Amino acid sequence: MTAWRRAVDALKRFHELAYSPRYLLLTNLATAPALLSIGDLAAQKLEQRLGSRPVGPIDWSRTKRIYIVGLLLATPQHFWYVLLDHRLPGRAGRTIVKKILMDQIGMGIGINFCFFLLMPLLEGRTPAQAWETACRKFPTAYLADWLVWPPAQAVNFYFLPPKYRILYLSFITAFWDFFLSFYHHRQAGGHQHQLEEGAEAEKVKAH
Repeated sequence: MTAWRRAVDALKRFHELAYSPRYLLLTNLATAPALLSIGDLAAQKLEQRLGSRPVGPIDWSRTKRIYIVGLLLATPQHFWYVLLDHRLPGRAGRTIVKKILMDQIGMGIGINFCFFLLMPLLEGRTPAQAWETACRKFPTAYLADWLVWPPAQAVNFYFLPPKYRILYLSFITAFWDFFLSFYHHRQAGGHQHQLEEGAEAEKVKAH
């Protein structure tokens, strides 16, 4: 047996083990936040090109916060799709439509709102500020969500076995979180600038 063949066989065994029922949750917890972090790194590079972020080293503390959010959200995602496949088995057209609608109303609302709620908290803002940020940013993000996720989930629910749900979604999420991270930090920067300007104006008035 050649070294190449042995490597391929080892990779197959690792794949079968990682996506077995016993280790599937751990696999999802490893892949989802990692791919989300990749989306943030790409967003940082785009921000530098657009001039909304100074050219320089990667902000790893920001990527770490993104990773933590991804880790926190990966577990409910895992059990959500287990439940969804259990309650709505099969891939008939009507079943897929029901799954997509339930996913958009349940996970779509929950994940997007929690993202914009958790990020400000990890950035050191107060719960009241985090709530205000989530309420302000969620509607735009959720509208964009409807353009991306229904077709992506149609592919997911029709073609893929349940054990690959989170892996597939993690790749799509890497692109989606590129948008979320870019949108959050670009808007956060503008909002912070407005707060600083307001504080300066109050100081002027006070004098």
